[in-house]
Amino acid sequence: MGRLFKGRRSIRTVFFDVGGVVIDAPMMANFLKYGTEIFGCRDEDLHRVTAQCLPALERGELKSEEFWDSVCTAMANAGLKEVPAWRFKGFWEGILEDNLSVNQAVIDIARRVKGHATVGILSNVIHEHAKLLQKNEVYQHFNPVVLSCKVGARKPEAAVYQKAAELSKTTMDRCLLIDDDERNLTAAEKLGYRTLHFSEVDDLRMSLYKMGLLEGK
Repeated sequence: MGRLFKGRRSIRTVFFDVGGVVIDAPMMANFLKYGTEIFGCRDEDLHRVTAQCLPALERGELKSEEFWDSVCTAMANAGLKEVPAWRFKGFWEGILEDNLSVNQAVIDIARRVKGHATVGILSNVIHEHAKLLQKNEVYQHFNPVVLSCKVGARKPEAAVYQKAAELSKTTMDRCLLIDDDERNLTAAEKLGYRTLHFSEVDDLRMSLYKMGLLEGK
């Protein structure tokens, strides 16, 4: 459901998250599934180690080779299975490409919202996934496309919300963020964004209709 704030200026830009909103691919679940099979470890072990460097990968500060070098070293130092980093070549592309499912109902909503506001993307994503999503034309209906690996900041960091508003040529209090992660929404709200928590397409459609951003339900 959305946080509807009365007395606010009209929305100029609607930003959609990608993973969990525009696409249904369970990337983190697949990452843990296949990663733990390779390392022979528990989910929590892999999650703990990768959580330390995944944000830097999403900001584009690390290359995938550097990320896996760091993870493999940390896993070995923790007494877990020693795995060479080269084993993960093509790993990121595989966990997305094999499970990529575009939510066409959300794409349809985005197209319809264009009649009332600018429609953009605001997404935490690594370079490999960004290239694959671009290749599959997932971004083609959105402009601006604000990707963490391109702008050097990720949700819920304030800088990425500021950059998104700047690229959409408006102010943060005239932006709406649609996301499935409450942490990202809370951070956006603190900066003046209006937000909608995505869970069901019908709820999204109704909320946008009530906000005057969608004609018909």
